[in-house]
Amino acid sequence: MLHATVTITGGSQVTGSFDRPLPVGVTTCSDVAANGTGERLTGYPPSFNVPEPPSTGGNAGSIGGGHTFGTDASVTAGSAADYPGPGTYSGGEVTATQILVDPPAGSEETGIFAPITDPNVGSIVVKADGSGSYVFAQWEDPNGVIISGQVTWTCTDAAR
Repeated sequence: MLHATVTITGGSQVTGSFDRPLPVGVTTCSDVAANGTGERLTGYPPSFNVPEPPSTGGNAGSIGGGHTFGTDASVTAGSAADYPGPGTYSGGEVTATQILVDPPAGSEETGIFAPITDPNVGSIVVKADGSGSYVFAQWEDPNGVIISGQVTWTCTDAAR
């Protein structure tokens, strides 16, 4: 199980947490660290996607307290976007196009943030025990609201 805490600062102040099950077929945190969180699909390279809460109907997932969050941030280091394993990734090694913080259902603007300075979309740390963090700064929505923040997570092996 991945247990994550989200902290958003700036024009939107949000804190919350969520649990995300390990990917299908994965039972250990060391496997998550070594092989990523992406869905295991034959013919596709491994990927590490920053954990996000389970979404409902395509909307951002709940982090408690009436708040929602989502992101598409992931590690893209290595050839063909292969995730190479635990480490610290930044610059062109991290890809992200949006962060969702409390967007109203159906909104295409409010609460949907994009990086102000591309390609500096933040840094991702993945530790050998499956824990890690994603730190980002200066993301803006179309209404001019600017946020920074972080997602930190720990990992617990699946029950056998």
